[in-house]
Amino acid sequence: MRKNPPYFFKSKHSVYFIRFSFPLPICKSFNIQREYKRSLETKCRDTALLRYYQYIPSLIELKINIQRSVMNSDIKNKENCLQNLIAQHKNKSKLIELEDSNDELKYELISAHAKLKQQEDVIKSKELTINRLSTMSSPNIAITSTITLYEAIKEYIEQHNDKGTWSEKVKRQRKGYILAFADIVGHSRHISELNGALITNYQRTLRKLPKNVNKLFIKPLSASDRPEHFKNIARTNTLETLSARGLESHFNTIKPFLAWCVKSTYLDKDYKHILEIGKQEKAKRKTDVLPFSKEHLNKMFTSYLYSDKLLAREKPKPFHFWLPLIGLCTGARISEIATLTLGDIITINGIKSFDFNEDGNGKSLKTKSSKRTIPIPDVITNAGFDEYLSERSQSTNVDEKNIPLFELPDHRDGVARAVSKWFNENFKVKCNLEAPDKSKVVFHSFRHTFINKLSSTKLNGDLIPSRIIKNIVGHETGEITFDVYGHGVGLEVLKEAIDAVDFQLPLSDINYEKFKNRVK
Repeated sequence: MRKNPPYFFKSKHSVYFIRFSFPLPICKSFNIQREYKRSLETKCRDTALLRYYQYIPSLIELKINIQRSVMNSDIKNKENCLQNLIAQHKNKSKLIELEDSNDELKYELISAHAKLKQQEDVIKSKELTINRLSTMSSPNIAITSTITLYEAIKEYIEQHNDKGTWSEKVKRQRKGYILAFADIVGHSRHISELNGALITNYQRTLRKLPKNVNKLFIKPLSASDRPEHFKNIARTNTLETLSARGLESHFNTIKPFLAWCVKSTYLDKDYKHILEIGKQEKAKRKTDVLPFSKEHLNKMFTSYLYSDKLLAREKPKPFHFWLPLIGLCTGARISEIATLTLGDIITINGIKSFDFNEDGNGKSLKTKSSKRTIPIPDVITNAGFDEYLSERSQSTNVDEKNIPLFELPDHRDGVARAVSKWFNENFKVKCNLEAPDKSKVVFHSFRHTFINKLSSTKLNGDLIPSRIIKNIVGHETGEITFDVYGHGVGLEVLKEAIDAVDFQLPLSDINYEKFKNRVK
């Protein structure tokens, strides 16, 4: 349907006319009519258009003259001046001037419209070409078939299962994120219908949903009801939402899935540019993990756990005693300590050591350099670690190599998550470990603390070399000589470095036998 140009109207008597409004402040200040209306005296739209295009330049000229008169401070009686301008305009604009002058004018008007339409078509064509080129990951990709989003997700997960690229923990996490995507977008929606608007709606909805939304609200059994369900929650939510890190985990799962859909010719674009976390958003929600302060360490290692006192309703476990101590004295990651087995306690050249590896179910290392062997510090040995090893090995008849070093609670995300939950929700609270705003202390803070202490420790008058520190904590040295061709640093050197660290704590008072007596 064609729209009328500005100031071009049709009256109730079907006669076309022009209605032109002057600025309201001018009208009030100088007592002139607010609106100027002029009939084009025709019921024919084409004739009215010709007259309109002839007449409108003079109206624009009138508006400019009025504005100039108002701005001209030399004119004393501006009201009379404005009234004269309008009168002159009416006298000049005789109806005869609005009549169709000749066919040439009509031809020029038609030509102008045709050129304008042609230019619009060219611009539209260019935009379509640019969008098409920018959205196609390959110029030869074409959508050959389409399936529902749920069917695509099922196929995607099955392919990863067949290839064995995901561990059970990763598979559970990514499946949850992808199904959350389908809950918001719609399981039965055809995958080829996915576009920028739907992906934008998904990320906006996810940003407004509360953390643990499925624990707070019962998800409808029918998948078709879920998009509206999550939309309503997002619209009214006042609870804490996902952090930037949580959003990134979702988006980093959906982006590879969309890329797979393009590769499988279900989509022509992956829209991954929509699923990004802004720098300000990261900065706003980022929480820094701090190393433990001296006060934090004192609270923990002089707490009930390492004393003679048994708290009411406390149920002490050996891992409560050992894991904070090992974390502090080795800087090992929580997942590395939690998945140790008795077989990972090895002795080389008389030096008993922790062997961090991926040999066994549930084990995974962060990087290649995380695979390492480090000596067991004297602090841990003196606390009664050998007695604990003997006690643990006698508690089961299973092959010693596969016996977990610590008996840990089950958790769907692995035993390391169970330890983290105990530390953050139980031990840290009881020890009253506080941190400044926009920061926190967690089990990983032991690693930060150890690295800081080791970096400032001196051996024979010199600071410990960074290469030795990186060997102990499992970082790449950044030197190809050592990362590719090196075979690590001798255990004697590593043990000397580890035992040289002084935490300025009464760690010599810590004893596993006292812990067992406390339990009894």
